[in-house]
Amino acid sequence: MLPSSPLADLDPTRLLRARDAIYATDLLIATITEYDFFHRLSGRSWTRTELQSEFGIAARPLDVMLTLFCAMDLLKWAGDRFELSRQAASFLTHESRWDMGPYFASLKLRPQIQQIVSVLASDRPADWESSATNQDWATSMGDDAFARRFTAAMNGRGEWLGPSLADALALERATSVLDVGGGSGVYARIIKERHPELRVAVLEKAPVDRVARNYLDLTDAGKKTEVLTGDMFVSIPEGFGVHLFSNVLHDWRSSQVRELLERSRASLPLGGLIAVHDAFIHRDKRGPLAVAEYSVLLMLLSEGQCYSIGEMEIFLEKAGFTDIDYRDTVADRGVMTARAGL
Repeated sequence: MLPSSPLADLDPTRLLRARDAIYATDLLIATITEYDFFHRLSGRSWTRTELQSEFGIAARPLDVMLTLFCAMDLLKWAGDRFELSRQAASFLTHESRWDMGPYFASLKLRPQIQQIVSVLASDRPADWESSATNQDWATSMGDDAFARRFTAAMNGRGEWLGPSLADALALERATSVLDVGGGSGVYARIIKERHPELRVAVLEKAPVDRVARNYLDLTDAGKKTEVLTGDMFVSIPEGFGVHLFSNVLHDWRSSQVRELLERSRASLPLGGLIAVHDAFIHRDKRGPLAVAEYSVLLMLLSEGQCYSIGEMEIFLEKAGFTDIDYRDTVADRGVMTARAGL
């Protein structure tokens, strides 16, 4: 469902996909030119463990790679083994008269290629935007100027995504909502606009808390939205019946995601609601292509990746949540909700 607004007849999904896919082609170039990946796979099937050993690629980036190449119809995945698709065998192996490896090799000197190779081997995030600061995204967020610029980017996206998220959430019986790691507070503010009777707050670290307050003070609903300063990895405040994680969990490794969900469950009352709003990979981890491409950006520049619907269900169940439900929203995003169990 598109948000009810003067722009209801327009859709920026193509624009979002163009931005989010920016590193996916570079990953393909790197795997062809630096690893000769598809040619070396030809002739047999491979497990993840065998691929890790053969190419020296860490588990997290390998997972992102395999999902992308399955979504691109370059790999086939059966059981626990991967092999080339007809497409890859025809156009990315040396024996083929149509081998396009040299065509990709003409771009191998792009600076991003070596950056990608480094992340694949080390599993450490690269500098944001290939900067010379030697700081990844999480560290850079401690800088006022970077925090303002990055939060502005996420706010612009949230203005479009937020209404659909608010429409998807059943908040009729709720009394309070905490937007955990809520950035500019755009999602919290839109929820407050839809449900003015709710207590709505944003939890953010400094300096993003100050950035959020500046954004929220621009509207009446925003002025009535609280900003709480704190680190979600240290403590999630009690006293809220709903926790929202909107485009947050994809920035972190699976162990950190589990930690955050456990903290959420510990601070929610029995029956409290958690909502995870994000771009999700399909259960079979073969797509969709747009989310697989976005996952490459997250893998390179953060600690995380896009998780599948099935993976997030397991994370939630192990953290003590029940009644898990998923629904699509807009622009390749969806929301998963669950209740705090015993």
